[in-house]
Amino acid sequence: MQAARNISLRNGSISTKFQPAVIMAHRWNGNNKRFDGKKVGGHYLLGARLTDSRGDIDRYESTDYVLENLTLTSDQIVVLMQGKNNIIRRCKIIGSNAAVNLYGPNLVFEDNEIVMTARDPADAGGEPQVALYVEDGFGAVIRNNRFVIKGRPDGAVAMEFSNSAGVVLEGNTVEGKASLYRTLDEKSTVEVRPATQQMPLATRHPDPRETQ
Repeated sequence: MQAARNISLRNGSISTKFQPAVIMAHRWNGNNKRFDGKKVGGHYLLGARLTDSRGDIDRYESTDYVLENLTLTSDQIVVLMQGKNNIIRRCKIIGSNAAVNLYGPNLVFEDNEIVMTARDPADAGGEPQVALYVEDGFGAVIRNNRFVIKGRPDGAVAMEFSNSAGVVLEGNTVEGKASLYRTLDEKSTVEVRPATQQMPLATRHPDPRETQ
């Protein structure tokens, strides 16, 4: 199935209670069962069947999704996004455990405020106390974001990475009882930099395989 591309949401607000405020995903197949049919807040998530890339980021196609200047709120998970070359910037995202879940390479996530009310995973559908989860995030640039951790944090973390090599963290801050990030595997590598002048979009960590 060819990916739907260049979908943008800008300048507004979306508030939900049981479903994510935003689901943007290119569906290859139904291998990844993490969210599809998952019971959250007494309701089942529908239409969130994400694919398990099995560690192969070459399976991703460019989607070029953009979320910008939005206020996104949910009592549970807020954003599910899967694809390549996606951008989330200048958004305020308010939710609970696993507030933002992003899959795919060449992600830009910048100038956002993420407010997570940490809950016991047993009361949050088994989701860990992670504000931003990134999987298959080769070359992701995550910068100038403010993470605010409220509730009852116990081992909470602002960012968590799986199969994500070459991630750059720049100028991010954490308020509350939580560490900045953790990696779940040896494939994930993270470079932490202080805040600097922003790079143009065209120069942000291209996939070297695209220039071969």
